[in-house]
Amino acid sequence: MRYLRPMLSLAFAIALGGQADAAEEYKFVPFQQFLSATRDAKASDFVGKQNLRVKDDASFQEMRDHILSLYEGVTVKHSFVEDGRHVDCVPFEQQPSLRGGKGTDHSKQPSPAQRASPPATKKGDTQPRSAKSLDLTLSRGKRDRFGNEMFCAKGTVPLRRVTIDDIARFRTLSDFLRAGKWDDGSLDRDGRIHGNRLNPDDTSTHYYARGFQFVDNFGGDAWLNVWSPTVATSEMSLSQLWVVGSEGDGKQTVEAGWQVYPDKWSSDKAALFIFYTTKNYSDGCYNVECSGFVQVQTMCISVKGSIITARRTLRSGASISNGSATRTGIGGSFTRVQATT
Repeated sequence: MRYLRPMLSLAFAIALGGQADAAEEYKFVPFQQFLSATRDAKASDFVGKQNLRVKDDASFQEMRDHILSLYEGVTVKHSFVEDGRHVDCVPFEQQPSLRGGKGTDHSKQPSPAQRASPPATKKGDTQPRSAKSLDLTLSRGKRDRFGNEMFCAKGTVPLRRVTIDDIARFRTLSDFLRAGKWDDGSLDRDGRIHGNRLNPDDTSTHYYARGFQFVDNFGGDAWLNVWSPTVATSEMSLSQLWVVGSEGDGKQTVEAGWQVYPDKWSSDKAALFIFYTTKNYSDGCYNVECSGFVQVQTMCISVKGSIITARRTLRSGASISNGSATRTGIGGSFTRVQATT
């Protein structure tokens, strides 16, 4: 795929909804118990229920089938809970994008990526009151409140568990997989829909500011400030880097950054994400919620309630911080993690 333009974008989306609820009490659910409950789940328990938005029985069936397909043939021997979310240690080759693959040896897991260096300080720059590099990798010895070690053994990767409760906050499976993503055509070369590429129309409910350029390239990277703005459960706020190729129905993107979206992440804190589409947002997904991205790190990034585990395929990567800046990169051959406070 030939990438045509990188875009650094700060975008906000506003919708009606109440404020995010405080974290609810939770319990540890073993992986096999989770699968059994998913198979036995009924549409009547989700369609038309308060705080859930499942469109109809057929939409529920699609949601349940998707989850079961994600974990078909997966053998999980260890799980733990981080900030209220289950994390399963999945064998590297049993990830959604690698299961059933032919012609490629997926038995060997790539080496972890190198950590990025902070941006160089220029004369006159204001220095942060404190800045240090944070090690966000999992390590042996730390346990969750249920006594489970928060660590995945060699040969496995930590994947955040996807549940029906997660998807049922959206009307359809497609709404969940591509939540907050759509194309208004404003960044096509001919600027279709409206000519103002930097700001939305006055009638828009999607407010944003962005910068862009049209160049032949192999990706890009940037340092993004990270915040956790207050939004309603159905609202979204993000800052991200885009690399976009082609236009119209064949538009392809790889995106990385942070997003505050309580409905999507079950948290009111900023969550690191990566996203892709190959058909102008009619396909694709975040992280490893469908086939597409491959996680290569035996690590789990968890900052202030935000948990992200996905890494790269299509040569993409991203990072998150608990403070002033985070380095986000797409393309080339790097996947980097850098955090500052």
